[in-house]
Amino acid sequence: MSLLAFRAHRPITAFPRGALRGPLGETLPLPTTADAIVDFRFSNESPVNVDATFSIQLYLDGWPLELQEFKFHDLNYGHANGWNARVVVPAGTVQPGMHTVTMVIDPFEEVMESNESDNVYTRTLEWSDAPSPAAPATTYTDTQLRSMLAPLFNGMLEERRTVEELAAEGHDLKPAIQDIADAVYYLVTGKSYRDERLFLVMAPYSDYVSEHVTQCFGSPAGMSLRDLEYLLSESHVCTKPGFWHPSAYTIDLFDYGAIFMHTRSNPVRVLLRLIHELGHVHQRLMYPLQVRGNLPVSHQLGIKEAEAQTFEAAALRRIEGFLGVSLGGYANTSENADRLTQGVEYWSTQAEEKQEHGIGYVLMWLTALEDPSELGFREELETNGRLSSQASYEMFKFFAGMDENEVWAFIDDMLGTKGDIAERYKAVARSRLISDLEPDEEAHFDFFRPIMLTP
Repeated sequence: MSLLAFRAHRPITAFPRGALRGPLGETLPLPTTADAIVDFRFSNESPVNVDATFSIQLYLDGWPLELQEFKFHDLNYGHANGWNARVVVPAGTVQPGMHTVTMVIDPFEEVMESNESDNVYTRTLEWSDAPSPAAPATTYTDTQLRSMLAPLFNGMLEERRTVEELAAEGHDLKPAIQDIADAVYYLVTGKSYRDERLFLVMAPYSDYVSEHVTQCFGSPAGMSLRDLEYLLSESHVCTKPGFWHPSAYTIDLFDYGAIFMHTRSNPVRVLLRLIHELGHVHQRLMYPLQVRGNLPVSHQLGIKEAEAQTFEAAALRRIEGFLGVSLGGYANTSENADRLTQGVEYWSTQAEEKQEHGIGYVLMWLTALEDPSELGFREELETNGRLSSQASYEMFKFFAGMDENEVWAFIDDMLGTKGDIAERYKAVARSRLISDLEPDEEAHFDFFRPIMLTP
């Protein structure tokens, strides 16, 4: 009989409440005068699941810190869908010096497992009464930001070759794309993403696929790219179903976020993917334990996609507002009307099938048109035909600021009462089509989704 298999797969990490985090890989002493945040993550490595609850216990130097309860749901296994937890070690709890923090999964052995030997993880952390050093935050002038954004309008919008192809020809656009994304992140959040705990990899497609296979199976040596793609697309083959992400993905590594993405797309599409993934990172850094793993996976991932999609819209509209330009519109043609209808209906159907990106779009439409937050989204949408960058970012924060119980109730309420939301949103989006615009004056093809399908 197959049994459950709990395992801690992210090391315990700790940092002072409200403090800037240090460079990647650097472990700073925790101040005794501030609350210390202790994060940890664990998963069920077996495909077996049960409808049950279980506990985890954290200890500080052998003394119990906190007991937390978790639940199983439809796909709580594999690295992509584990559980997260956070506890606070109050200021003044420990003396300066080295201390151990221990996590014990299922301490009362309530769940039968195939391996009970990997349920305990211990890490030694240092506390100090010296003040924590804080790295100075990056600041950009408006002139610097305009310079960082300039490559977008200096040939990048017209480029149809992939970033990977251009690099092979000696034109590496990755630094320019990263600068544009950093400028946009700064304009939206007030911070440089380079100051965040962020690890970014933009790799050729073959390397990106090989990394996925390595994560699932170990070394991919000797296999063709076609074989690697097949191996990943067959979810029953990989021990972590759903782990194959065709373009980009974001994960937690230690106490920072990691973005992995490939460059086998045109520069605009690569940029949009990076901005989308930065939305995921921003949410995780602001509210790292919004989702602890007790939600159904459709809810866990659906709210995250709503956040990233809204962040993407806020970013593009911030470029327009800052530079006083338009990224473009789309002509009021039957082709564009059909493309809009198909997009709205496709994502609406995907939401009904519990697919996370579809849930994300429907949550955005409902939040704008029903305005459950009472933040003025509906009035602005009805008045201006779309939300401003600031309103889009407020919607992002509205989504990101919910705790797990609020996410569960919000998604159930919204999806349970969505009614004719697809038809209502189509009417709003159709009003953005421009009657006197010539087709050759239209916005970049890849801007259609974030311009037309987000409120």
